[in-house]
Amino acid sequence: MVATLAVVTYYVSIMATCVFYFIKCFNKELPWAECSNETLSANLTCSENYYVNEVLKQYNSTQGVDEGLGAPEWRLTLCLLFSWAMIVFSLIRGVQSSGRISYFTALFPYVVLVTLLILGATLEGAVDGIKYFITPQWEKLAEGKVSQLDFCSLLFFPVENRSRASVSFQVWFAAVSQCFFSLSVGFGSISMYASYNPFTHNVYRDAMIISVMDTFTSLLAGFSIFSILGNLAHTSDKKIEDVVKAGTGLAFISYPDAIAKLDAVPQLFAAIFFLMLWTLGVGSAVALIGCVITVICDRFPSWDRRIVTVALCIFSFLIGLTYVTPASITNAASKLNFNIVAGPYVLGLVDYFSGGFVIFVLALLEVVSI
Repeated sequence: MVATLAVVTYYVSIMATCVFYFIKCFNKELPWAECSNETLSANLTCSENYYVNEVLKQYNSTQGVDEGLGAPEWRLTLCLLFSWAMIVFSLIRGVQSSGRISYFTALFPYVVLVTLLILGATLEGAVDGIKYFITPQWEKLAEGKVSQLDFCSLLFFPVENRSRASVSFQVWFAAVSQCFFSLSVGFGSISMYASYNPFTHNVYRDAMIISVMDTFTSLLAGFSIFSILGNLAHTSDKKIEDVVKAGTGLAFISYPDAIAKLDAVPQLFAAIFFLMLWTLGVGSAVALIGCVITVICDRFPSWDRRIVTVALCIFSFLIGLTYVTPASITNAASKLNFNIVAGPYVLGLVDYFSGGFVIFVLALLEVVSI
C-alpha cells in the first residue's frame, strides 16, 4: 500500500505537467517551437530548454538537494490541484463512478493513437522510425547476464557497486519495470477491481484479455510515436537515437519537438496528444489511489468512504508538491546511477526506490506466499 501511494503521488505530478502543456497548446505558436541562439549553442533543443528551464524551472547545482528543494512552481501546483480534483470527482461515489469514467479513459486514447498513426504514416522518415522501433538490438540483451554479486549489488544498493551492476542489469530491469507498470502488476489495483466480481468469475479469461490488449496497445503506441519521431530525425538530419529521449523526456521533449515541426495545425495534434496522456494518467491514478482507499475502508469499515477519499487525495496532493519544486537532477543523481533523463530530483528518488525494484520484490513474495 505504501509503495502504491508513493507511486501515485508522483504519477499525478506528471499528469500535472500534461495539463500545463495542454493549456500552452492554445497559444498562437507552440512555446517550445522556437528558442534563442544561446540555447542552441548550449547543445539544448528548444523543447528541452522549455521543459527544463520554463516548465520545471530547475536550478543548476552540483549538490543535489543539499541547497533545498525550493518553492513549488505555482503554475504546476495549480495543474496538480486540478488533476487531484478530477481524481476525487471520479472516486467520490466509489467503484460506480470510477467504472463510468473508465469507459472514456479506456477508449479515447485509442482514437488518438490511431489518429496519430495515420498522421505519422504520411510523413517522410516514418518508415525509418518504425524500423528503429521494431528492430531488436541483440547486443543489449548480452549485457543482461547478471552474476550473483551483481544481483546483490542491486538488491542492497551499495553505491560503490551499483555502477557495474546497473550496466549489466539495466536492460532486463527496464523491461521488468515496463511490464509491471503497464499491467499494474503488484500495485493492488487489479486485485481491488477483481474483488467486485462474483466469486465464480472467469479471471483466467480476463488475465488473457488484459495481457493481449496491453501488448497490442504498447505496439500501437510505439508505431504512432516512432513514426513521427522518424520524421523529426529526417527533417533535422539526425539519427533516430539522437532525437529519442528516455523517461519523461520522450513525452515532454522528443515528441513535442516532433509535433512542433508539423506543417499542419501542430497545436491541434499537440493538444490531443497531451489530453491523451492526461486521460491515461487519470485511469491509472484512479485505480492506484482507489486501491489504497479500499485497503483503508476494509480495515476501518465504519469510516465514511467519501471522507477517506477526500482526505487521502488532499494528503497525496500535499506530498505531490515536492515533485513540482525546482530541485534539479545533478551529480548526486548521476553518482547513484539513476535512470533519469529529466524531471525533478525527488521524483527520481521515489521512482527508483518505491516504484521499481521494490514492486518486483513485493510481487515475487506475494506469488511465493500464495
